Amino acid sequence: MIRVNRYRTRLCGEVGEQDIGKEVRVAGWVENIRDHGGVQFLDLRDHYGVVQIVVHSEEMLKQVSRECTLTAKGKVVLRDADTVNPKIPTGTVEIRVEELT
Repeated sequence: MIRVNRYRTRLCGEVGEQDIGKEVRVAGWVENIRDHGGVQFLDLRDHYGVVQIVVHSEEMLKQVSRECTLTAKGKVVLRDADTVNPKIPTGTVEIRVEELT
């Protein structure tokens, strides 16, 4: 069930391998932020699931904290084999963020 609106083109829990190479827009709450020195990984959650988004710009994250809501626009890519998370349905992909609002 895709509920497309100005905030999203996909639900967080529905982003998958069928979306690889596509630009998507997802919206939700920031569940977790992991900083790996210049690259930040955020778990973005909506009512339908969670997806990992990757931000390469510290400037984009100045106003972002856990539990805040945001919309992320970016390209869906396959995760490296050693970073796959089999515990979640979206664990084989991530979104490389180009824009946060």
